[in-house]
Amino acid sequence: MSVTRFPTGIKLGGSSPAGETSDGKIYIYNSSDALVATVTFNGNLTVPSNVTFADGTTGFAITQNGVTLTIPQNLNLAKAAKLTTALTTISCSAPSTPDYDIQDITNSSPYGFKTAEEGQTVLTVIKNLQTRLAELESKLQTMGLLDT
Repeated sequence: MSVTRFPTGIKLGGSSPAGETSDGKIYIYNSSDALVATVTFNGNLTVPSNVTFADGTTGFAITQNGVTLTIPQNLNLAKAAKLTTALTTISCSAPSTPDYDIQDITNSSPYGFKTAEEGQTVLTVIKNLQTRLAELESKLQTMGLLDT
């Protein structure tokens, strides 16, 4: 098998290490013939002649037709840990006229909102936030970006 060497000492090809068979993979070795990477294809790989790959100082870059996609060196694609368990969702009546101009809490006994509409508005906003966060959590789990 022919061997292709690159300036960094990486080579493609060479003799197959013991136990490796013709399995359609590309094995990448360093200059000491130690296996450093394996590339597996599930189909054909075609790289157009106008595409360049570069290992820059800020990350890996792919350029085609003057447009560059840079993948930063510190890109963390690890799945995020599960979020804190949600509390019970608030149930409340919607205000007849939402009042988003919330005044200071009253200091008479008991403490409360200036009007019932203000209190209902705050509860409705909190309920909406809970719903939206639950939807976001579900979508992240579906995409595999957040543990279940």
